[in-house]
Amino acid sequence: MAAIGLVGGLGPAATVFYYRELLRMLKAAKLAPAIFIAHANVSYVLEAIAGDRLEEVAGYLGGLLASLEVAGAGITAITAVGPHIAAQYLSPSKARRIDLIETMLAAIEELGVRRIALLGPKKVVETALFGRLDRFEVVMPHASVIERLHELYFGIVRDEAAPASVVNELEEIALGLHDCGAEAVVLAGTELSLAFDPARERGFPVLDAGRLHIDAIVRALRVAEE
Repeated sequence: MAAIGLVGGLGPAATVFYYRELLRMLKAAKLAPAIFIAHANVSYVLEAIAGDRLEEVAGYLGGLLASLEVAGAGITAITAVGPHIAAQYLSPSKARRIDLIETMLAAIEELGVRRIALLGPKKVVETALFGRLDRFEVVMPHASVIERLHELYFGIVRDEAAPASVVNELEEIALGLHDCGAEAVVLAGTELSLAFDPARERGFPVLDAGRLHIDAIVRALRVAEE
């Protein structure tokens, strides 16, 4: 059976979420692959991204992906949205890497909506997912809301939890974007999986990047086993 390799630590709470959800889904699917996690230095990665040193980021992440492949992983994934800004610079590998942004784009297409809004870190929102949403119309939050989203997001990263006050504020922002015309809201930050209950009825769809990514990893494993 193909093993799964995760680049984690970007931040730690999302990595734990990935691991727990993978275990839950794999158990339901009666699959028991080995799972390897390579810990990334989130401070270094964020600093390099802020400095637009994207090839450097890709080289660092590529080294971690290579270590997972050496360990035996046939399916790999980077468990954060932000580092995918450097995805174009990653070298090809024998292992199948499940691209988080490609997974998100496929889910939006499948949903059949054209106007979407993003919740996530400032760089992700301001660049409309690094310019990869050209197929869609993006409802952009006000600059002050983008700043607040950034603060809330990295508060979750720092505290490794989303208190009720943060959850409520994020839900209000999502509702406001829907009221401004967004047909769906995309959680473009894997730490937001800790804040949004997928079972909550909102009257509009919320696409959770982390949960979508985990589902894609499990589906890839199923295909590998066929």
